[in-house]
Amino acid sequence: MAGRIPAAKRVWWWLPACWRCRWPQVAAWRAVESASVNLTKARSDGKKSARNGDADGAWRQLNIRTLKRTAKSALECVSHSHGQVRDHFVRNPCKSLDRTLFAVGNGNNVAVVSVAWVDFSFTGLNYASRSDGTTIVIAETEPASGQVSGETLDAIAS
Repeated sequence: MAGRIPAAKRVWWWLPACWRCRWPQVAAWRAVESASVNLTKARSDGKKSARNGDADGAWRQLNIRTLKRTAKSALECVSHSHGQVRDHFVRNPCKSLDRTLFAVGNGNNVAVVSVAWVDFSFTGLNYASRSDGTTIVIAETEPASGQVSGETLDAIAS
């Protein structure tokens, strides 16, 4: 089904790649946004659609549509990463990697969005995330042996 995101996948990072427009067009986009969409409500409703696997519905909430979508899948993450992320995947292999690049827009205004889903052998119960400039940092903890409480795992991830 077009525009559907696998519901079983966990969204690990969402990175706006770039604006493909000049400043006057950005101003025009913002004028269209503010005139026709309550962004706070649209963002909230869009997140609900995205969590239900409906990417097209998420964009519609923002008064934009999918112009192009390219998806790729892989069974490992090392060859698709670099730097510290690659080092992490060498030590902690992923189970799968799904990436989708969306071009979205309204009229001549276009934005590019990169979304990646990475599956690990984790429960997803104990984690923390934060953004640091253009980087999104995610830490997830699991007990390896013995009895480590969920509260302790949350503190370690933070």
